Amino acid sequence: MTSAQQKEEISRAYVHAIAARCGFAVGSWSQDQGCVDVSIGASSALGGGTLEDPRIDLQLKCTSDERHLAEALIIRRCAYWLSMAGLPPITSESKVVHLPRTNVFSPEQLRSMMERVSRGEPP
Repeated sequence: MTSAQQKEEISRAYVHAIAARCGFAVGSWSQDQGCVDVSIGASSALGGGTLEDPRIDLQLKCTSDERHLAEALIIRRCAYWLSMAGLPPITSESKVVHLPRTNVFSPEQLRSMMERVSRGEPP
């Protein structure tokens, strides 16, 4: 497995852990579909919303150091998110995106994002 593939799997594991904590399902794509790596979905409307089965699509990126020791396998730090809704489409192969450190991808934040989507709002 290449370093890039390892980072992708670490990203997926992090998303799975956060989504599982919220009781949401994670769907994976066997191929990158329009820059979407995974989708997170709920089985009913949330937060007073009317949209049944809200879903958000994610593109994942990861940085990593050697984190496996005999005593523990540790995922350190956290993940950050940025909504691309309303931004112009990406037209090149590579795009630098700056993630606000205030946008921590946590169970509380994911739940809030899914509630907004259920109400028809952007995440």
